[in-house]
Amino acid sequence: MFKISHQLKIAALIIAVFAAMTSVSFAGSSEEELRHEISYLAKELLDLSGEDSITVEQPAFMKPFIGICSEVLPEGVKLTCITPKHNAAKAGLTTGDLVIAINGIDMTGMNKHDHKNPYYRITKSMKTDEKLAMKLMRNGKPELITVTVGAISHPAYTLIVKKK
Repeated sequence: MFKISHQLKIAALIIAVFAAMTSVSFAGSSEEELRHEISYLAKELLDLSGEDSITVEQPAFMKPFIGICSEVLPEGVKLTCITPKHNAAKAGLTTGDLVIAINGIDMTGMNKHDHKNPYYRITKSMKTDEKLAMKLMRNGKPELITVTVGAISHPAYTLIVKKK
């Protein structure tokens, strides 16, 4: 197994971020299209390494999670899906809710492409067991729902990329 240099780690991180964004944009794509995209990104990583093969090992880890899918809109954050049996569902959030504030921070007037907006900062920095007070509009009426941040486990994996 070869050691990954600092520059290669940065490149791998950039590729991983691109892969995550790509998987979101490919939400309606077939499994075969996603496999091709992942294959392309793995080849790019191998080419950047200059090696004949690389092995990347990721141990299992826990990640803060509340169980929502969302879309940032100028009028707030629209909840597009709620994961059954997770904290958002248990707190009473429903698909279609429009979050207009979290912990008193305004969620309106945001640009979905600005990854420095308050919504992205809050979701990236949330910690397990933290309370999020969400002011939302539901059926034209304001509501306040508090969600406790839970956790979701990500399994360990080993990625081996080889030139044939």
